[in-house]
Amino acid sequence: MGSVITFYSYKGGTGRTMALANVACLVSRNFVTTEKILLVDWDLEAPGLHRFFTRYEKPNHADKLGVIDYFSNIAELLEENREIYRTILSEKGWGTLNKLMPLGDYVISDILPGIDLMKAGRFDTQYP
Repeated sequence: MGSVITFYSYKGGTGRTMALANVACLVSRNFVTTEKILLVDWDLEAPGLHRFFTRYEKPNHADKLGVIDYFSNIAELLEENREIYRTILSEKGWGTLNKLMPLGDYVISDILPGIDLMKAGRFDTQYP
């Protein structure tokens, strides 16, 4: 199991996104580990974490789905088949959900060595 570290503040403009990006880079460079760091941009109203990694993005990263897409797709999946809800609530439910909707489809692997990124979403005209 890994660790979860969050950067949160009620106030906007406090620099938590920059702090998150910097801490992830420092940890990935300075600590020898076989574990990966997954950065997730939960700021759905004003996403910006991906902007710290634009120099490392590849052309296919622009179309990569993100957090909001993942949960929207889960909602659609549950509307289509309500029985899946009970299945994913079971003890092994994560495995079932991951087979139906692999989390890897929503994550940019190795945006930098040792760092994966899950953007808030795909920033096209449909972004809510």
